[in-house]
Amino acid sequence: MCPRRVECGGHQRGAGLHSSVWIIGPAARGVVHSLITNRRPLAPWVRDAHGMGWRQFFEVAAEAHGPVALGATAAACGLPPARVRRRARDEGWWQPFPDVVAPPGTIVDDRAWMLAAVLHATARTPDPDRGLAVVRGWSALARYGIRSVAPTRVQLLIHADRRLADHPRLELQRTRTLSAADVQIHDRVAVLRGAVLLRHLAGSVDADVLLPVAVDLIQRRLTSVAELQGLLDRHHRFQGRGALVDVVATLSRAGRTDSPAELEARERLAAEGVALDRGQVPVPTATGGRLHLDLGIAAIRFGIEVEGFRWHHSPGQLDADAERANAVVGLADGWQVLRLTWNLMHRAWPQFVAQVRTVVAAQSRRHLGLDWPRPEDLRD
Repeated sequence: MCPRRVECGGHQRGAGLHSSVWIIGPAARGVVHSLITNRRPLAPWVRDAHGMGWRQFFEVAAEAHGPVALGATAAACGLPPARVRRRARDEGWWQPFPDVVAPPGTIVDDRAWMLAAVLHATARTPDPDRGLAVVRGWSALARYGIRSVAPTRVQLLIHADRRLADHPRLELQRTRTLSAADVQIHDRVAVLRGAVLLRHLAGSVDADVLLPVAVDLIQRRLTSVAELQGLLDRHHRFQGRGALVDVVATLSRAGRTDSPAELEARERLAAEGVALDRGQVPVPTATGGRLHLDLGIAAIRFGIEVEGFRWHHSPGQLDADAERANAVVGLADGWQVLRLTWNLMHRAWPQFVAQVRTVVAAQSRRHLGLDWPRPEDLRD
Protein backbone atom coordinates (compact mmCIF):
# COMPACT_ATOMS: atom_id res chain seq x y z
CA MET A 1 0.00 0.00 0.00
CA CYS A 2 1.00 3.65 -0.24
CA PRO A 3 3.39 4.83 2.53
CA ARG A 4 1.73 6.32 5.57
CA ARG A 5 0.74 9.90 4.98
CA VAL A 6 1.49 12.67 7.42
CA GLU A 7 0.07 16.16 7.66
CA CYS A 8 2.55 18.67 6.29
CA GLY A 9 1.82 22.30 6.97
CA GLY A 10 -1.71 21.90 5.80
CA HIS A 11 -0.91 19.33 3.14
CA GLN A 12 -0.24 15.64 2.76
CA ARG A 13 3.10 14.16 1.86
CA GLY A 14 4.21 10.57 1.90
CA ALA A 15 6.89 9.51 4.36
CA GLY A 16 8.52 7.49 1.61
CA LEU A 17 10.63 10.36 0.31
CA HIS A 18 12.91 13.06 1.63
CA SER A 19 10.38 15.71 2.51
CA SER A 20 9.56 18.57 4.82
CA VAL A 21 7.02 17.51 7.44
CA TRP A 22 4.97 19.22 10.15
CA ILE A 23 4.55 17.29 13.36
CA ILE A 24 2.11 18.45 16.02
CA GLY A 25 2.55 17.30 19.61
CA PRO A 26 2.07 18.57 23.18
CA ALA A 27 5.76 18.24 23.97
CA ALA A 28 6.59 20.58 21.12
CA ARG A 29 3.95 23.09 22.26
CA GLY A 30 2.75 23.55 18.74
CA VAL A 31 4.29 22.74 15.43
CA VAL A 32 7.77 21.24 15.13
CA HIS A 33 9.45 21.17 11.76
CA SER A 34 11.66 18.15 10.99
CA LEU A 35 13.08 16.15 8.13
CA ILE A 36 12.02 12.61 7.43
CA THR A 37 14.16 10.45 5.16
CA ASN A 38 13.10 7.01 4.04
CA ARG A 39 15.02 5.67 1.09
CA ARG A 40 13.21 2.33 0.83
CA PRO A 41 11.79 2.05 -2.72
CA LEU A 42 8.14 1.29 -3.31
CA ALA A 43 7.30 -2.22 -4.45
CA PRO A 44 6.42 -2.50 -8.16
CA TRP A 45 2.92 -3.81 -7.42
CA VAL A 46 2.16 -0.66 -5.47
CA ARG A 47 3.13 1.47 -8.44
CA ASP A 48 1.43 -0.41 -11.24
CA ALA A 49 -1.02 -3.17 -10.38
CA HIS A 50 -4.69 -2.38 -11.12
CA GLY A 51 -4.21 1.38 -10.89
CA MET A 52 -3.41 1.28 -7.17
CA GLY A 53 -1.24 4.38 -7.46
CA TRP A 54 -4.16 6.46 -8.70
CA ARG A 55 -6.47 5.16 -6.02
CA GLN A 56 -4.01 6.18 -3.32
CA PHE A 57 -3.42 9.53 -5.02
CA PHE A 58 -7.12 10.35 -4.90
CA GLU A 59 -7.31 9.16 -1.27
CA VAL A 60 -4.56 11.65 -0.37
CA ALA A 61 -6.38 14.43 -2.21
CA ALA A 62 -9.68 13.59 -0.51
CA GLU A 63 -8.04 13.55 2.92
CA ALA A 64 -6.38 16.91 2.26
CA HIS A 65 -9.75 18.50 1.32
CA GLY A 66 -7.95 20.55 -1.30
CA PRO A 67 -4.88 20.74 -3.51
CA VAL A 68 -1.80 18.56 -3.00
CA ALA A 69 1.88 18.88 -3.81
CA LEU A 70 2.12 17.18 -7.19
CA GLY A 71 5.66 15.79 -7.06
CA ALA A 72 5.69 14.58 -3.47
CA THR A 73 2.23 13.02 -3.58
CA ALA A 74 2.79 11.37 -6.96
CA ALA A 75 6.12 9.90 -5.89
CA ALA A 76 4.72 8.64 -2.58
CA CYS A 77 1.96 6.81 -4.47
CA GLY A 78 4.28 5.41 -7.17
CA LEU A 79 3.09 7.64 -10.00
CA PRO A 80 5.45 9.53 -12.33
CA PRO A 81 4.79 13.27 -11.86
CA ALA A 82 4.64 13.72 -15.64
CA ARG A 83 1.81 11.21 -15.78
CA VAL A 84 -0.15 13.14 -13.16
CA ARG A 85 0.44 16.41 -15.00
CA ARG A 86 -0.80 14.86 -18.23
CA ARG A 87 -3.99 13.59 -16.63
CA ALA A 88 -4.53 16.92 -14.88
CA ARG A 89 -4.21 18.73 -18.21
CA ASP A 90 -6.43 16.28 -20.12
CA GLU A 91 -9.19 16.30 -17.49
CA GLY A 92 -9.03 20.00 -16.64
CA TRP A 93 -7.97 19.72 -13.01
CA TRP A 94 -7.36 22.91 -11.08
CA GLN A 95 -3.62 23.58 -11.14
CA PRO A 96 -2.93 26.93 -9.42
CA PHE A 97 0.85 26.42 -9.55
CA PRO A 98 3.02 24.13 -11.70
CA ASP A 99 3.81 21.90 -8.71
CA VAL A 100 0.32 21.87 -7.14
CA VAL A 101 -2.81 20.12 -8.42
CA ALA A 102 -6.34 19.48 -7.23
CA PRO A 103 -8.50 16.67 -8.70
CA PRO A 104 -12.06 17.33 -9.91
CA GLY A 105 -14.51 18.19 -7.15
CA THR A 106 -12.10 20.42 -5.24
CA ILE A 107 -13.79 23.56 -3.95
CA VAL A 108 -11.67 26.48 -5.11
CA ASP A 109 -12.07 29.04 -2.33
CA ASP A 110 -9.79 31.25 -0.22
CA ARG A 111 -8.66 28.29 1.86
CA ALA A 112 -7.76 26.28 -1.25
CA TRP A 113 -5.66 29.15 -2.58
CA MET A 114 -3.86 29.55 0.76
CA LEU A 115 -3.18 25.83 0.99
CA ALA A 116 -1.93 25.77 -2.61
CA ALA A 117 0.32 28.78 -1.97
CA VAL A 118 1.89 27.14 1.11
CA LEU A 119 2.47 23.91 -0.82
CA HIS A 120 4.07 25.79 -3.70
CA ALA A 121 6.32 27.96 -1.52
CA THR A 122 7.46 25.35 1.00
CA ALA A 123 10.95 24.08 0.15
CA ARG A 124 13.22 21.20 1.14
CA THR A 125 16.32 22.78 2.70
CA PRO A 126 19.13 21.53 4.97
CA ASP A 127 17.87 23.96 7.62
CA PRO A 128 14.14 23.17 8.01
CA ASP A 129 13.26 26.70 9.12
CA ARG A 130 14.64 28.18 5.90
CA GLY A 131 12.17 26.14 3.87
CA LEU A 132 9.10 27.35 5.72
CA ALA A 133 6.23 29.15 3.99
CA VAL A 134 3.41 30.49 6.15
CA VAL A 135 0.29 32.59 5.61
CA ARG A 136 0.58 36.05 7.16
CA GLY A 137 -1.18 39.42 7.37
CA TRP A 138 -4.80 39.90 6.34
CA SER A 139 -4.80 36.48 4.67
CA ALA A 140 -4.03 34.90 8.05
CA LEU A 141 -6.76 36.95 9.74
CA ALA A 142 -9.23 35.70 7.13
CA ARG A 143 -8.15 32.10 7.80
CA TYR A 144 -8.73 32.66 11.53
CA GLY A 145 -12.19 34.07 10.77
CA ILE A 146 -11.37 37.57 11.99
CA ARG A 147 -11.68 39.07 8.51
CA SER A 148 -14.70 38.10 6.43
CA VAL A 149 -12.94 38.47 3.08
CA ALA A 150 -9.41 37.37 2.21
CA PRO A 151 -7.14 39.40 -0.07
CA THR A 152 -7.04 38.22 -3.68
CA ARG A 153 -3.29 37.72 -3.38
CA VAL A 154 -2.27 35.23 -0.69
CA GLN A 155 0.10 36.95 1.71
CA LEU A 156 3.01 34.63 2.53
CA LEU A 157 6.07 34.88 4.73
CA ILE A 158 9.25 33.04 3.67
CA HIS A 159 12.91 33.14 4.66
CA ALA A 160 15.01 36.03 3.36
CA ASP A 161 17.43 33.67 1.56
CA ARG A 162 14.69 31.98 -0.47
CA ARG A 163 14.19 32.59 -4.18
CA LEU A 164 10.64 32.23 -5.42
CA ALA A 165 9.27 33.45 -8.73
CA ASP A 166 6.63 36.17 -8.68
CA HIS A 167 3.04 35.06 -9.17
CA PRO A 168 -0.08 37.21 -9.58
CA ARG A 169 -1.82 35.39 -6.68
CA LEU A 170 1.11 35.68 -4.23
CA GLU A 171 2.29 38.60 -2.11
CA LEU A 172 5.62 37.58 -0.61
CA GLN A 173 7.37 39.02 2.40
CA ARG A 174 10.79 37.81 3.56
CA THR A 175 12.28 37.60 7.03
CA ARG A 176 15.34 36.16 8.75
CA THR A 177 13.55 35.33 11.99
CA LEU A 178 10.91 32.80 10.90
CA SER A 179 10.97 29.47 12.77
CA ALA A 180 8.65 26.52 13.26
CA ALA A 181 7.68 27.87 16.69
CA ASP A 182 6.04 30.83 14.89
CA VAL A 183 3.66 28.60 12.92
CA GLN A 184 0.25 27.18 13.73
CA ILE A 185 -1.77 24.74 11.63
CA HIS A 186 -5.32 26.06 11.16
CA ASP A 187 -7.65 23.91 9.09
CA ARG A 188 -4.54 22.25 7.56
CA VAL A 189 -3.04 25.57 6.48
CA ALA A 190 0.23 26.87 7.96
CA VAL A 191 -0.56 30.27 9.49
CA LEU A 192 1.48 32.62 11.68
CA ARG A 193 0.71 32.23 15.36
CA GLY A 194 -1.31 35.03 16.92
CA ALA A 195 1.46 36.96 18.69
CA VAL A 196 3.88 36.72 15.76
CA LEU A 197 1.11 37.73 13.36
CA LEU A 198 0.54 40.90 15.39
CA ARG A 199 4.27 41.61 15.40
CA HIS A 200 4.38 41.51 11.60
CA LEU A 201 1.16 43.51 11.23
CA ALA A 202 2.56 46.20 13.55
CA GLY A 203 5.07 47.11 10.87
CA SER A 204 2.37 48.17 8.43
CA VAL A 205 -0.57 49.49 10.50
CA ASP A 206 -0.94 51.87 13.42
CA ALA A 207 -2.08 51.03 16.94
CA ASP A 208 -5.73 51.98 16.25
CA VAL A 209 -5.95 49.26 13.59
CA LEU A 210 -3.84 46.77 15.53
CA LEU A 211 -5.85 47.03 18.74
CA PRO A 212 -9.17 45.47 17.61
CA VAL A 213 -7.24 42.72 15.81
CA ALA A 214 -5.42 41.93 19.05
CA VAL A 215 -8.72 41.82 20.97
CA ASP A 216 -10.18 39.37 18.45
CA LEU A 217 -7.10 37.12 18.57
CA ILE A 218 -7.15 37.10 22.38
CA GLN A 219 -10.90 36.44 22.50
CA ARG A 220 -10.37 33.41 20.23
CA ARG A 221 -7.50 32.26 22.48
CA LEU A 222 -4.99 32.55 19.67
CA THR A 223 -2.73 34.69 21.85
CA SER A 224 -2.79 36.50 25.22
CA VAL A 225 -1.58 39.73 26.75
CA ALA A 226 1.09 37.75 28.61
CA GLU A 227 2.32 36.18 25.37
CA LEU A 228 2.47 39.56 23.66
CA GLN A 229 4.40 41.03 26.59
CA GLY A 230 6.82 38.10 26.42
CA LEU A 231 7.37 38.76 22.71
CA LEU A 232 8.17 42.41 23.46
CA ASP A 233 10.57 41.38 26.22
CA ARG A 234 12.46 39.08 23.83
CA HIS A 235 12.53 41.40 20.80
CA HIS A 236 13.63 44.96 21.48
CA ARG A 237 13.92 46.18 17.89
CA PHE A 238 11.47 45.59 15.08
CA GLN A 239 9.36 47.79 12.83
CA GLY A 240 6.13 48.82 14.52
CA ARG A 241 7.24 47.80 18.02
CA GLY A 242 5.93 51.09 19.44
CA ALA A 243 2.43 50.36 18.13
CA LEU A 244 2.46 46.91 19.69
CA VAL A 245 3.71 48.37 22.99
CA ASP A 246 0.73 50.76 22.98
CA VAL A 247 -1.68 47.89 22.27
CA VAL A 248 -0.32 45.78 25.13
CA ALA A 249 -0.46 48.74 27.52
CA THR A 250 -4.10 49.45 26.59
CA LEU A 251 -5.14 45.80 26.99
CA SER A 252 -3.31 45.53 30.31
CA ARG A 253 -5.18 48.55 31.65
CA ALA A 254 -8.53 47.30 30.41
CA GLY A 255 -8.35 43.78 31.82
CA ARG A 256 -10.55 41.06 30.34
CA THR A 257 -12.13 42.28 27.10
CA ASP A 258 -14.15 40.04 24.80
CA SER A 259 -14.76 42.27 21.78
CA PRO A 260 -13.39 45.36 20.05
CA ALA A 261 -16.73 47.11 20.65
CA GLU A 262 -16.37 46.53 24.39
CA LEU A 263 -12.87 48.02 24.41
CA GLU A 264 -13.95 50.97 22.28
CA ALA A 265 -16.79 51.71 24.71
CA ARG A 266 -14.42 51.55 27.69
CA GLU A 267 -11.90 53.90 26.06
CA ARG A 268 -14.54 56.40 24.96
CA LEU A 269 -16.22 56.47 28.38
CA ALA A 270 -12.83 57.02 30.04
CA ALA A 271 -12.29 59.98 27.71
CA GLU A 272 -15.66 61.35 28.92
CA GLY A 273 -14.51 61.10 32.52
CA VAL A 274 -16.42 57.91 33.36
CA ALA A 275 -13.89 55.52 34.91
CA LEU A 276 -14.90 51.86 35.25
CA ASP A 277 -13.71 48.74 37.03
CA ARG A 278 -10.84 46.96 35.33
CA GLY A 279 -12.03 43.98 33.29
CA GLN A 280 -15.51 42.55 33.34
CA VAL A 281 -17.74 42.72 36.39
CA PRO A 282 -18.80 39.47 38.12
CA VAL A 283 -22.35 39.72 39.41
CA PRO A 284 -24.46 37.24 41.42
CA THR A 285 -27.91 36.62 39.93
CA ALA A 286 -31.17 36.13 41.77
CA THR A 287 -31.12 32.42 40.90
CA GLY A 288 -27.75 31.89 42.60
CA GLY A 289 -25.65 31.94 39.44
CA ARG A 290 -22.98 34.38 38.35
CA LEU A 291 -22.88 36.67 35.34
CA HIS A 292 -19.99 38.75 33.98
CA LEU A 293 -21.10 42.15 32.73
CA ASP A 294 -18.97 43.65 29.95
CA LEU A 295 -18.34 46.95 31.78
CA GLY A 296 -19.36 48.45 35.07
CA ILE A 297 -18.65 49.53 38.63
CA ALA A 298 -19.34 46.79 41.15
CA ALA A 299 -19.26 49.10 44.18
CA ILE A 300 -22.36 50.95 43.00
CA ARG A 301 -24.01 47.95 41.27
CA PHE A 302 -23.84 49.48 37.81
CA GLY A 303 -23.12 47.67 34.56
CA ILE A 304 -23.12 48.02 30.77
CA GLU A 305 -23.72 45.25 28.26
CA VAL A 306 -22.12 46.03 24.89
CA GLU A 307 -23.99 44.57 21.94
CA GLY A 308 -21.26 43.65 19.45
CA PHE A 309 -23.13 43.42 16.12
CA ARG A 310 -20.69 40.92 14.61
CA TRP A 311 -21.58 38.26 17.20
CA HIS A 312 -25.34 38.32 16.51
CA HIS A 313 -25.77 36.63 13.16
CA SER A 314 -26.91 33.07 13.96
CA PRO A 315 -29.96 31.65 15.78
CA GLY A 316 -27.63 30.16 18.40
CA GLN A 317 -26.08 33.53 19.12
CA LEU A 318 -29.49 35.15 19.35
CA ASP A 319 -30.61 32.46 21.83
CA ALA A 320 -27.48 33.06 23.92
CA ASP A 321 -28.17 36.80 23.87
CA ALA A 322 -31.76 36.22 25.02
CA GLU A 323 -30.61 33.99 27.90
CA ARG A 324 -28.06 36.60 28.94
CA ALA A 325 -30.65 39.38 28.76
CA ASN A 326 -33.00 37.35 30.95
CA ALA A 327 -30.22 36.79 33.47
CA VAL A 328 -29.49 40.52 33.57
CA VAL A 329 -33.15 41.19 34.36
CA GLY A 330 -32.83 38.79 37.27
CA LEU A 331 -29.83 40.49 38.89
CA ALA A 332 -30.06 40.76 42.63
CA ASP A 333 -29.48 43.68 45.00
CA GLY A 334 -30.60 46.62 42.91
CA TRP A 335 -28.24 46.43 39.96
CA GLN A 336 -28.81 48.89 37.11
CA VAL A 337 -27.63 47.69 33.68
CA LEU A 338 -27.61 49.70 30.46
CA ARG A 339 -27.31 48.19 26.99
CA LEU A 340 -25.03 49.82 24.42
CA THR A 341 -25.77 49.05 20.77
CA TRP A 342 -23.78 49.97 17.67
CA ASN A 343 -26.39 52.64 16.89
CA LEU A 344 -26.03 54.27 20.29
CA MET A 345 -22.23 54.19 20.12
CA HIS A 346 -21.96 55.73 16.67
CA ARG A 347 -25.13 57.81 16.24
CA ALA A 348 -26.33 58.76 19.71
CA TRP A 349 -23.19 58.74 21.82
CA PRO A 350 -23.79 62.07 23.70
CA GLN A 351 -27.24 60.89 24.76
CA PHE A 352 -25.88 57.56 25.97
CA VAL A 353 -23.08 59.27 27.94
CA ALA A 354 -25.66 61.54 29.58
CA GLN A 355 -27.72 58.49 30.58
CA VAL A 356 -24.60 56.80 32.00
CA ARG A 357 -23.79 59.87 34.08
CA THR A 358 -27.35 60.00 35.45
CA VAL A 359 -27.38 56.32 36.44
CA VAL A 360 -23.84 56.35 37.90
CA ALA A 361 -24.63 59.40 40.03
CA ALA A 362 -27.89 57.89 41.31
CA GLN A 363 -26.29 54.53 42.10
CA SER A 364 -23.33 56.21 43.78
CA ARG A 365 -25.61 58.20 46.09
CA ARG A 366 -27.63 55.09 46.86
CA HIS A 367 -24.74 52.71 47.62
CA LEU A 368 -21.84 54.99 48.60
CA GLY A 369 -23.56 58.14 49.86
CA LEU A 370 -21.45 60.11 47.36
CA ASP A 371 -22.29 62.12 44.26
CA TRP A 372 -19.72 60.18 42.21
CA PRO A 373 -17.51 57.12 42.79
CA ARG A 374 -13.93 57.78 43.91
CA PRO A 375 -10.91 56.10 42.28
CA GLU A 376 -10.53 53.88 45.32
CA ASP A 377 -14.10 52.62 44.81
CA LEU A 378 -13.13 51.03 41.49
CA ARG A 379 -12.09 47.40 41.34
CA ASP A 380 -8.64 46.82 39.85
